[in-house]
Amino acid sequence: MTTELVLVAVGVEPRTELAQAIGAELGIQGAICVNQAMETSLPDILAAGDCVETWHRLLQQPTYLPLGTTAHKQGRIAGETALGRTARFTGTLGTQVVKVFDLVIASTGLDEHEARAAGFDTLTIVETSWDHKVYYPGAQSVQIRLTGDRVTGRLLGAQMLGAVQTEVAKRIDVVATALFHNMTVEAFSDLDLSYTPPLGSPWDLIQMGTQAWSTLAAGLYIPRFCGRKEENAAGRSLTNSSVQRACRSHTCTTYPRRILGLRSNGKKSFSSAAGPFVCYAVPDANQRCAIPYHGYTIAYPLFQKTARTPNV
Repeated sequence: MTTELVLVAVGVEPRTELAQAIGAELGIQGAICVNQAMETSLPDILAAGDCVETWHRLLQQPTYLPLGTTAHKQGRIAGETALGRTARFTGTLGTQVVKVFDLVIASTGLDEHEARAAGFDTLTIVETSWDHKVYYPGAQSVQIRLTGDRVTGRLLGAQMLGAVQTEVAKRIDVVATALFHNMTVEAFSDLDLSYTPPLGSPWDLIQMGTQAWSTLAAGLYIPRFCGRKEENAAGRSLTNSSVQRACRSHTCTTYPRRILGLRSNGKKSFSSAAGPFVCYAVPDANQRCAIPYHGYTIAYPLFQKTARTPNV
């Protein structure tokens, strides 16, 4: 096989031969067991960084999650402990970011599978929004996946994907801050975030995602990018594969008239003055719109069931 570049991710293993040789207790994946003061099972022996277990703030249990930011924090705690002080490592959220060519991928907290395995009643939403007001030149799309707990409304995690210029790395930090303080998804909309058209929107794209999550949790959701085919600001065709995989259709004419409209370009338009909940769906020959989301189909009976209609 001929290729220009091969990337191999082989994972990370802790190098704990010395600790094992002197009798230190080992735990997950052979990492050194430490408490929140970075003390090992041996008197006066401290350990920190990629060779030790890490306390997970959301799971409230040890895990193995080697990250540079975590290692720096643990090293500082170990130093404080060596000086006789009472500093404690408050835990990791697994916040991380990576640049892959012109894209940035970031994550914090738990993804849907991790949260479900931990016993949470998960609800996950995927949203695609612009990094700043689309009428201002240079707007680029950012995809965000948010997971929360249905029962408590607690925010559990997020993953983001966007171009380097979309500030994905710093936006995920806002989510990490919310997770650190055990915020609910609903409360995220109350955050007073900065705004100017070249850099963002009155509702930041993360807040659009949390509002969509809350709306879905309440039984009513209109995806922002939900048709079989969409066009971005540059006119390029976009395809939402996550929507297509769950594809179920519902006749467009069953929508209340004040929700259903017909644009001059022939696309069906479902719009909300609130902003985040906008859908352009292209009907097929039978006037049926493919606009499902994670097993939900936006349909008039759903509005009746929840006794709610969007603000339009």
